[in-house]
Parts: sequence; structure tokens; C-alpha cells
Amino acid sequence: MTRTMADLPVFAEIDDPAWGLDFAWVTEDLFRRDYQGPMRTSWGDLVVYRNADIAAIQKSPAVSHQSMDTILTSFGHHEPALTSLEEFFRYSTFSMQQPQHMPSKRLIMPPLAPAAVSPFASDFAHLVRERIEAAVDAGEVEFLNQFARPVVGAFWSRALDIPLEDCHRLMRLAHDFIGSFLLAPTEEELGIADRGVRDYIDLLVPALRRTAERGSSPMVARLLADYGAMDGGVGKPADPIHHFALALVDGFNTLASGLAALVHALVAAGFDVSTPPSDIGRFATQAFMEGSRLHPPVALTMREAIDDLVLDELLIPKGTSMVVLWMLGNRDPEFFPDPDQFRLERENRIRQYTFASGGYVCAGRNVFQALGEVLLAELATAQVLIEPAGPPTWIGGSMTHELSSLPLAFRRTSRVSGSDDATATVRRG
Repeated sequence: MTRTMADLPVFAEIDDPAWGLDFAWVTEDLFRRDYQGPMRTSWGDLVVYRNADIAAIQKSPAVSHQSMDTILTSFGHHEPALTSLEEFFRYSTFSMQQPQHMPSKRLIMPPLAPAAVSPFASDFAHLVRERIEAAVDAGEVEFLNQFARPVVGAFWSRALDIPLEDCHRLMRLAHDFIGSFLLAPTEEELGIADRGVRDYIDLLVPALRRTAERGSSPMVARLLADYGAMDGGVGKPADPIHHFALALVDGFNTLASGLAALVHALVAAGFDVSTPPSDIGRFATQAFMEGSRLHPPVALTMREAIDDLVLDELLIPKGTSMVVLWMLGNRDPEFFPDPDQFRLERENRIRQYTFASGGYVCAGRNVFQALGEVLLAELATAQVLIEPAGPPTWIGGSMTHELSSLPLAFRRTSRVSGSDDATATVRRG
């Protein structure tokens, strides 16, 4: 018998202001309840959290990104109007539906592909080694702000040929913009986000245009070459530089927190990196996959039914907004036994939805993985003992899954050489 949305239980946890501060309850409670299936929010959206249901949703042609109009309507009426947020959601692939989405996504993905990132791997490894030495000398560091964000800013400065101070400012502005991804943003938070995205666009777009004129960034050069080869028509952006700048918001904000979360997962599991693994490349890849399974940078994204569909005998009408909890699907014990444990070896990696999946997969996932593996490899070859120096803190009430602080203690066990060779192994792997 077909069910309707009104028949579903309410997923009340998402209304809690503490949402996102701790996900231990997921496998202790959520996946042990008698009812296992789609739910709904208190405001009427569909909630999908089981791995099998997420797989069905992401494969369905009747499911797309949540539209710009729906997103902006959810913000309510504001004075002054949120014109900069509207610009972002109008021209970003984040809210594009077909037929515009795929051509736009195909344009921004090659500049962020492994081949585009690999020329900067050695530089990034050097930056990481410098930070490791500084952390050992200091004894304790707040890893997110004193390690991850500086190396990410330096990476983008070199990759895009933009002054380092501009990259640091872009990271602050992108973080302001993420306020629009809070589940219940206040008017003040939306105002900060609107101003943040305006200043972000006004800083990054001209900087990328100057880089394009110099021809000094392979990433930007690839973007413009591919744009020139695109057929006209639906889906071809009017301005590739503006389009690429909007796509980099996560790179300037979420990337650093994602790298910090990888290290947190390793340290929280009690994994001792002071003794280098025999195969650094394999270790780095496995540790990246498992760390990002447990702590993906994004906990959930919104989707929308663009046609009627049925999921688990549930009729989902056209226009229904959906909360897709990718992070919870990553902890579904049906596919990941002992899901809260950190295991380098796991089956069902194909069912891991760290970056969503299908046509709406995250465009920047290769940058995160490439830099994440270099970071993990360097930590594993430095022969340093890394331990918690205090509890980590997370941003609550958000669609993202972001650390706000990660205090760690670094202690040297012995000095070794050959870390350059270890990094090369990761790049080949």
C-alpha cells in the first residue's frame, strides 16, 4: 500500500540547536529503531538517511538539485534584499537543474581534476612539512586555524596565482557565506552571508581575470581552453571566470576543515602515525577514504523532486524538498559493520557518499583527496606523535560538518629523511 508524506514519523533531531555537534546517537539510536525508512522534517520536507534509500534517490531522474527559487524562498523576506546570495544561487552549479547543470559541471571539473592538482603536490608537501616542524616546536597547535587553513591558503595562492593575503581574505569571506547553509539562519547571519559572498565575488573574479591575462595558472588556462571549445546553447555559462569563482567557495572554506577532520579521525581512533606504514601511498588513500567516510565536509544537501516518484512505497509528489543525509548513509551498519570505528580496510566503498554521487557529485572532490593524501602521507613519514590537546568543537545547526577548533599536541619521536620519496608514492598511487 502506497504511503504519503503525512504517514511518516518526524525526524525531530534536526530541529535541535545542537544538531551536528555529536553524531554518536546515529548508530546508537537511529539505526536501532523499529522504524527504518524515510521520515519528514517538522516543516514538511522528506528526510532520507538509510544508505539504500540514498542510493535510490541519487539514481532517480526525478530527483534534482533544490532550485534557486526554493532556496531563496526558504530564507524568507529580507530588507535589504539578499541580492548577492541570489546571484550565487542563480549562477552556481549548486542549485542548477538540468539541462543547465551538466554542461556547467563539465566545465569546472577538469581544472580541479588530479592532473591539474598534481603539479602543486610537491609544493603542498613542503608546506605541510614546514607546519609539522612548527607544530613540534610549539608542542601544541590549534590544527584547523594554525595548520590546515594556512596550508590551504598557500595552495590556492600558488595554484591560482593570487596573492596570499587575498587568499586568506577569501577564506574568511567564504566562511561568512557558509552562514547561508545553517538550517535556521537568523536575519543577521543571512545578512553577513550576503555581504560575504558579495565581497568574495568582487575580490576573486577580478583576481582570476588578472591571472588569465598573465596566463600564469594551468587551472585557469584549462578552464578558458575548455570554455572556448564548448558548443553554444543551454548550459554554457556567460562568464567562465565568474562561474569558476562561485565553484571555488568550498575550496576556500570547507577544504581546510575537511583536512582537519581527516587528522581528527586518525587521532581519535588512536592511530599511531609515529611509526611509518610499510606502504605510505596505500595508507594515505585508505586513511583518506575512512576519515572522509566518518567525517565528510558536508553532512547533508537538499534535493527536489522534479517529477512524482515512489520510494519504499512512499509517494513523493513533484516539488517535494528532500533532506539527503549523506553522512548518516556513510554510517549505515547494513553496509559498514561497526560503522563508528576507523578501519583502513573496508568493503562497500562504492556505497560511501562523502561527495554525494552521480551527476551531482562534488566538483572539488579530487582536490580534497589529492591534498588529503599528501597531508596524511607527510604526517605518517614525519615520525611524530600526535595526540589530542583538548576536545574538538564542531559547528552546530548546519548542513556542513565543520570543525571550529581542533587542539592537537605534536611530539617528535625521531628524525627521518626521505619524505619527498614518500610523497611521490602518494602521487603515483
